Amino acid sequence: RHTGRGQWEGFLRGVAGEVGGGLLVALFLSPVFLAIRSFANEKFGSIAEYAPMAGYERFPYLKFIERLERCDDLVRIMDTSSSVLDVASAEGEKADERRRCVNAVRNLLVGDNEVRVEILLLDPTSDAARQRSADLRGEGIDVGVVVGRNLALLNGIRHRLPEGARSKLLVKLYNATPACAYYRVDDRASIAFYALRTSSERGAHVDVALKEK
Repeated sequence: RHTGRGQWEGFLRGVAGEVGGGLLVALFLSPVFLAIRSFANEKFGSIAEYAPMAGYERFPYLKFIERLERCDDLVRIMDTSSSVLDVASAEGEKADERRRCVNAVRNLLVGDNEVRVEILLLDPTSDAARQRSADLRGEGIDVGVVVGRNLALLNGIRHRLPEGARSKLLVKLYNATPACAYYRVDDRASIAFYALRTSSERGAHVDVALKEK
């Protein structure tokens, strides 16, 4: 769905500010934090979810779903292609996790609330998409194909929304690989840096608390 230049620029400014802070935290502190977290978990049990920062070995589906189900402000997703929105390619438990995410997003959009869902994906026709697809060939992932499925799913959701709710969903394409995968719900965000031959879903995620919604 295409919107005006001002809204698009506002989206990018918002994400840039959030990612900038998150990147600094993650880049400089995540190796130290993950080492401390491993030691603390071994000695004292799991670190609480609402600590200022947490680390996960892969995308934290259950945490993300829980946050979606109680979201009251903003969902913001930035990725090359989003496995979270790709139910068709998964099986078993993974498919269940993705289905719950999609249903939670759909429920937010149809609900009587002011929640906004903003999604930025890689243009499937771009050189960046072809390069990332070549990198992920070993995992059997074609970024362009997955983005196509993402867009088809989001388009289907949008067309089934009540007329007044459609403006709550903003979907845009970007023609260069984002700096990281970024999944925000309200005042928390999960960030994953792109690694060679590893999809963002399977990469380590740093979970940070944002100072402001």
